[in-house]
Parts: sequence; C-alpha cells; structure tokens
Amino acid sequence: MYTLPSDAFVKNVDVYHLPGITPETIETCSDLLQKNHEKNHVFFNLRGGFHNHTAHHLLTALSLGASSNTLKHIYEQQMKIQLPLAPLHKEQDFDVQKCLGDDNYYHDYLEFFKKELNNEKYQGNIEDLIEDYVFNHDYLGLIFAGAYHPFIHLGYAVEFQSKLMAIEGLAMASVDRTILKDIVNHFNDDSNKDGDKTALDIIELIVKDSRFDEKVFYTDARPKTRIFLQRGGAPLIVEYARMWKCDLNDARRAAILINTAAIRPKKAPRLDFFLMHSTTSSLFLDIMVHSLKKKENQLKLIRAKFAVDLFYYVARGRPKLNLNYLCNEYPVSKEHLYIDASNPWLPLIDKCLTHPDEHVTKTIRALIYADKFDNAQGQDKLPYLKIAQMVMDALFPAGKKDWAQEGIGWDEYWQTVPYVSPQDPKQDCPAESQIVLQTFIPLTLNLSFLFKAIKAQRIIKSNVEDSELSFIKTQSLLALHCSLIYLDCYNDTKIKIIEDVMENYQWSSFQLNFTDMGCNVDNYQAYLNTRASQSSSLVLENIVHDLEAAITARGIRIKQSKGGNFHMTLATVKYQYPSDCIVSQLKQKFIPLSNYFGSKKVCCFWTKKIRWMDN
Repeated sequence: MYTLPSDAFVKNVDVYHLPGITPETIETCSDLLQKNHEKNHVFFNLRGGFHNHTAHHLLTALSLGASSNTLKHIYEQQMKIQLPLAPLHKEQDFDVQKCLGDDNYYHDYLEFFKKELNNEKYQGNIEDLIEDYVFNHDYLGLIFAGAYHPFIHLGYAVEFQSKLMAIEGLAMASVDRTILKDIVNHFNDDSNKDGDKTALDIIELIVKDSRFDEKVFYTDARPKTRIFLQRGGAPLIVEYARMWKCDLNDARRAAILINTAAIRPKKAPRLDFFLMHSTTSSLFLDIMVHSLKKKENQLKLIRAKFAVDLFYYVARGRPKLNLNYLCNEYPVSKEHLYIDASNPWLPLIDKCLTHPDEHVTKTIRALIYADKFDNAQGQDKLPYLKIAQMVMDALFPAGKKDWAQEGIGWDEYWQTVPYVSPQDPKQDCPAESQIVLQTFIPLTLNLSFLFKAIKAQRIIKSNVEDSELSFIKTQSLLALHCSLIYLDCYNDTKIKIIEDVMENYQWSSFQLNFTDMGCNVDNYQAYLNTRASQSSSLVLENIVHDLEAAITARGIRIKQSKGGNFHMTLATVKYQYPSDCIVSQLKQKFIPLSNYFGSKKVCCFWTKKIRWMDN
C-alpha cells in the first residue's frame, strides 16, 4: 500500500498547507487514494478524455485542512461516476512505445511504472523517475496532454511525496492523447535562449496579431484546440513563446490572469473551463521546477508550460485582459466580501470546500498559493483575495453557475452573458444618505407594450413548476418602464442639486425600440426583460453621459454608472428558473414577427425618489 508521508509535505520546496492536516486526515486520505488507485480507471469516460479527479479533489481538500468526514464525502461523490480499472493485457500484447495514447492500456502502464520506480536505477525516488522520463524519454509533450492533467497529477506526487500519484501521473501521461508535441518539443532543447518580453507584453501583441484571426473561430466545432493546430497555429505559438524572458513568477501570474482578467465590465463574471486549468496547474510549476536537479531541465519546463498556456489562451479566443477592471473596479458581491471576517480568506476557503466541482477548490487553492509566494511588492502584487472572491461570484451557487465552455475571448460568447444589475443600496448607504433617485421612461400608456407584455408574462408563468419555488413575480402592467439612470446613496441636499440638473437638461425626443429578449442577474435573483436596440441604447447612453457630466460638474460624485443595459423588466425569477430556455422561447415568439418587441416615441422622463430608511 502506498501511504502519504506522515508530514505530507514536500522536501525541497515551500508549499502552503492550512492548519488542519492531522495524522487522522492523512490516514483517511491515504486509504481513499489507495482504493481509487486499485479500483478505478484514470478516465471516467473512455475516448471522451474526461479525467478521474478523485485524487486531485482529495489532496486539494486535505491541503486546505478538510476533515476526515469531508474527505469521505468527496470520495463518495466522486465514485458515482468512475469507471472500473480494466484487467491487465497479456504481456506479449503490451508494448510501452506502441501503446502510447491508448487508454485501454492504463492498467498496464501502472504496473510498468511500479516496476520502473523500484528498479536499481531509481530505487523508489519519484523525482528521479519523473525527471528522467519527462526529459529523456520524450514525455515533456505527454505530461501537458488532456489540459495539463498528467502534469497536475505529477505535481501532487512531488508535493505530497506520493509514489502512488507518481505512478498514476506517468501512466496517465502515457495513455492521454497529446496534441502539443509540435509546440512543447521546441522547448526540450538546451539551445533555447531568453527573450526580452514579459508575459503580458506578449499577450498584448497576440491580441493585435491578425495572423491569428483565421486560425480559430467562435463558430468552430469543439475541440477548438485541435482546429487551431490543424490550421497551422503551432508555429505562431512557438514564435511568441520564444520572445519571453523566462521567469517563474511571471509565468504564474500570467496563468492566472489569462482567465480571471478576461471578465468584462458590467457583465456577470464568467471563467473559461480550459483556461482554468492553466490557473490550477500554476502552483505545480513551482513545485515541479524546484524538484528538478538539472538547471537546464527547470528552464525547459518553465518555457514549455508558458507555451502551453499561450496555446490555450489563443485557442479560447485571445481574450483582452481587463486588468484594471479586475483589480480596481470589479464589484465583489456582498455574499463573498465577508466584511465582518477577521480574515476574509477563511470563510471563502470553507465555502469553496463545499462546492461539488473540484475545479473550484483547486482554483481557490492556486490563488492562495500565489498570494503567499508572489514576489511582487506593493501595488505591483495582484489582489489575489479579490480575484478569489470574483471566482466565487462566478461559480456560486453550485448548479446554477458554471464554467464557460465556448471560449471567453469572443464577443459572441459575451453577448449571451447577462449584465449585472446595480447592487441594492439598502445594504451600504449610511442612515443620512439613503435616498435613491430613479429616472425612467414610462411605458404603461403604450398599448403595444401592454399586449405583448401580457403575452410574454403568460409564457413566463406557464413554465413555473407547481411548487413555484423558482418564481417571484411579474412586473405590474401599471409599472412597465425603462430605467435610464440610478443615483443612489445621496442625502436630501445632493438629491435637490441632482433634480435641478435634470430639470434644466435640454434634449430632443427620439424613438425607443426594443429588439431583443434577455436576462439580467444580481446577487439575489434574475430579471427577464426585453432590451433596447443598439441605436436606441446609443441615444440613451449619450443622455446618461451628459447627465452624469453635469452632475459631476456640480461637485457630486457618481457612485455607480448605469452602463449600457437598457431594458424593460417583464418578470423577476429565482436562479432555479430555466431563464435561458424561456428567453429563447420569448425571442422565437416576439422578435421574428417584426424584428422588435415594441416601439415608443420618448418625449419625457419621470423621476422617482425612494428613501430606503422609510421602508
């Protein structure tokens, strides 16, 4: 039986394990890892490439101080989807070289590497075994197969000094189907020299390089990674990877930012499933590099990992990185701010351990590691806690939010993502400044809107289950409106100044057209709506810009800009409601008929004051 060492720590590298690792949890984890090793295949979907994440989930949870009961629960949930380990083939039917890439031979590779580890050359030393196979047996390209999974598995092996994980990791690399050799093998060469550019410099160049435009499209079928390579994308990745000034800290930061900084202002946060693996593997680059004895091998591994990160970045649409928005402007939800916590990391970690998707826990752990070991100083250091809070916003509640599968670099993807509605000011406003001034366009006197709103609300209600757990309410037909601007958390004096600005604002009437259906979300619920056309939104944005500029000129700071999401709410629903399906139904019902839901000539705006302290 392969057990974890009693201290469960690496010999040669600093790692960050939270308090809570005890002899009991180590024994529990070892027992569960052994059961998984003996009973299950490395894939739970043969030929589909879906990996068995049991070991990753257990060891991540262990490192974050999970209890024995939590570890057992994780194992029980993982076992619901695993495939049994297939019998060994006859010895004459198994060839170590010829069977590479064939997952039917996973069990055979397990037995092969057990023998290799214990032979005279390696004498049970997992670092020697891994380094030799990666750099002398052409495994450098193999360990990055399957979205980094063998590399991650070997990282756990080194971190926890686990022979079992080392054997599994090399066996996994042997049977995973790699597409990266044409990229990675360029860096398994002692002749590689440093470039002069940082990772973010290179990413900025890639975003602007039109040669990538024809290599992969949003409309391409999956897997986009293979399509990118089939269209000759590999040489471009190698070209840019060779420009990089090799730096471990820079590599780790880039692996985190190519996903987390790709979020878009005023949109609900979304994280890419494939780029997430560049993040979760980032901490293992440190661990693996420090375990290698040869300096040249350390450089090869760092450069190869960076090239693979660039490959996935491009194949997922080359998202522009909104670093300033992520670090300085992203509005963390109240649910994950943990304002009252002495250390906000602690409740965040505790909550992430409850998520059934191990990738969430692994992502948070990678951010904890980066926060601990990023050597940047002062303002140059990334706000890893805030990034982790954004990750939680994007993926909780479990079952209602998930990873983006289509590629977050394309505008077409973000068109499907709802805007985030303004936060409820009732939570934050001081007692003396709890007034909200809402400026809106009334739509109740338009019969076209009324009739279509009635039909739309009937469709929405017809999809509510008997329990009505997913439904809140439809918008009152007497209150149909399109909000122009919210000005919240002001006192009476400032509200009077704002009202004076609005009364003296000069503008011309225009036609307001609604041409699409959609859904917005906030921290509590979702809002089904019809949306203003692009031309109408542009007119409204210009009016909002003028009003905000005039208000600012009077010495009043705009606390939260409205943004460009102009709409008329039809109903408010809970997360459980099948919003995406209903939005599609509403589009099919109303939009094709005349290319718009309704139209109104706007000749006036109304304002409404709400005093939260009076509610």
